[in-house]
Amino acid sequence: HLIELLPRRYLLRRVALEVFLRSGRSHFLCFEDRESRRRVHARILASKPPLLQTAAAAAASGNVRYRKDVLEARHQELLEDWQSWRISNFDYLMRLNTLAGRSYNDLTQYPVMPWVIKDFSSDELDLSDRERTFRDLSKPVGALNPTRAERFRQRFVEFDDCGTGSLPFHYGSHYSSAGIVLYYLIRLEPFTTENIKLQGGRFDHADRLFDSVSDTFASCLENMS
Repeated sequence: HLIELLPRRYLLRRVALEVFLRSGRSHFLCFEDRESRRRVHARILASKPPLLQTAAAAAASGNVRYRKDVLEARHQELLEDWQSWRISNFDYLMRLNTLAGRSYNDLTQYPVMPWVIKDFSSDELDLSDRERTFRDLSKPVGALNPTRAERFRQRFVEFDDCGTGSLPFHYGSHYSSAGIVLYYLIRLEPFTTENIKLQGGRFDHADRLFDSVSDTFASCLENMS
């Protein structure tokens, strides 16, 4: 039943494996150390599962160039499937997430999706009106608002580390983290319970809970944090 086996990081350590089955299910296995993972990985490959894809062997290979070539080939194949309409936009983005090491099984590396629609006020969306309906995908979200983009640039240029040795930065937070995933999925278990744990046994203040896609998008365009 095994169709794919990919090395994963867990809490920034290369100690995990993700197992993908023909049924569509997947399992995320975390080991004590990297050597334990390597041994298990090699043992599974040695048993030569009949449905296992070539990428699994590439991931186990010590040849970095070979691994990179296989991943690039998989991405090109994926791109062609998408351009030929053999897979949907959602499937394409989800498979990109998988190639990038993201997984539904790890809150710290949960799949991410781009903001695409920017019109959250109209009763009906006019998909033929690109200017009004869609965000500019040629720019990162941080550059969509020119006024805020300039403030980010100034912060980078004028950065003072106060002797700490810190490097200058544009954005003060990452676009995804365990806390952000729990913020969006708070109304769905097991994320509801994990949210309560994160806040010390109770929900956060009501005005800090996710309740509006429109307001969240506006915050992504205007908030400096």
